[in-house]
Amino acid sequence: MVSAASWIIQGVKNKDNSLILLNTVFVCVNSLGIYHWFV
Repeated sequence: MVSAASWIIQGVKNKDNSLILLNTVFVCVNSLGIYHWFV
């Protein structure tokens, strides 16, 4: 989760849209999984 966020920051720095998109999806899926785990 933290590594995905750091990769998003790296993608923004490098203007790498595919890296940003991939890791944004990864964060969303992780957040959804954590949410379902707690609820």
